[in-house]
Amino acid sequence: MTWYSSNALGKTWDQIKNSRGRDGRRSPSVGLDGVTAEKFDTNLDQNIAEIHRLLSQPDREDPSFPAYRFAPFRIKTISSEPGKLRQIHIPRIRDQIVLRAMSDEISRVLSKKYPAFLKTSPRHAVKQVIMGRESGKLQVLRADVNKYYPSIPHPFILKLLADFEVDSRVIQLTQRALTAPLRDTRLGKSADQENTLGTPTGTSLSTVLGECYLLDLENSLQLKHIKLIRYVDDILILAEKLDQLELAQRNLGRALEVRGLTLSKAKTWKKSFNKGFDFLGFSFDKNRVRVMESKALKWGRTYQGIARSFAKKIKQASESKEKDCLLEEMVREVNREVSGASGMQVRYYSIADDLSPFMELDKQIRVILGGIFRRSGKKMCGSLRLESAHAWAWKYKNSYKNALQEAQEKFASFSIDSRNG
Repeated sequence: MTWYSSNALGKTWDQIKNSRGRDGRRSPSVGLDGVTAEKFDTNLDQNIAEIHRLLSQPDREDPSFPAYRFAPFRIKTISSEPGKLRQIHIPRIRDQIVLRAMSDEISRVLSKKYPAFLKTSPRHAVKQVIMGRESGKLQVLRADVNKYYPSIPHPFILKLLADFEVDSRVIQLTQRALTAPLRDTRLGKSADQENTLGTPTGTSLSTVLGECYLLDLENSLQLKHIKLIRYVDDILILAEKLDQLELAQRNLGRALEVRGLTLSKAKTWKKSFNKGFDFLGFSFDKNRVRVMESKALKWGRTYQGIARSFAKKIKQASESKEKDCLLEEMVREVNREVSGASGMQVRYYSIADDLSPFMELDKQIRVILGGIFRRSGKKMCGSLRLESAHAWAWKYKNSYKNALQEAQEKFASFSIDSRNG
């Protein structure tokens, strides 16, 4: 079965629909054409068949390329942190399917040719930091690539995909995706932004390309006695001595320059475990690993999103049985997130030494859902019992694989990539 067969594309669409956004929504974002997931599904078989046809047939203008073309990506401004705005780019639903299928194919090829690719996850990176500390490498260089995604040169990344022997169809479509115009719907077509550098942020393809572009970074530094830890463009270098860090920083700067990238001087600094530093949502201080407070404060967003998606439907339910079913469905969604069956908050942050933030999360979830339960005259017990984030965090801390297996069996449904373990 090829990556662009109708069957494969259908499965890819199911995965997209079962992925949850940062705000707790399951519904995929709407692109330039205004087509929602619900509207796309009304003619699902025809839509999937049309995507497959365009991916299979040659382009009339350039027969060496597939006929499939991406529409301009819709520019959306979001708040990633309080007071900090950034742009992401939203493709049409059909483009999201193609981009995810391409990304999965690139990941499959890279995993065979570069086994370390399977270990690229924030959880693995944090565990490497802890191992580096335990080995006595206490001096730290925290490096930040200046505007990483918008700075990746197109020719470099396309050549890299060719070197990895990725399917030529994927490479051709990647070229088209990278150069798709970016459109602000408030300004219209006349203000389309030409995309000649970088990857469209916020897309699945951008994530995979961002990871594979720096795969050989550690080897290119050619340094002994240091440990380079990286998750996409989040880079940490550990060493026993400060002079080793200084040499590593110079070599890192040269290695990035060869790739058309630069270090951000303002965000690159030297610290140590004794002085403490933050990395990938954790605060490292001497021998302690804690969840960053700013990250823990955001955990409730997912459950607020779930509550919003069910509150109106529960209120409008005319029959008691229908209301009970909706409540059970909402609780199941929450429990799947809490248990790690479909979310990674609890299982990722369970690495921390102090798991008390999960006790606060349990309280917060009950507050978020409390109003819905009170209005429905129901209690959080029996089939409406909420799982404990704190209890699941301990399970993952004691045995990650066993906890994940238990969560997936207890709340069987689509779950996110187990590579994050």
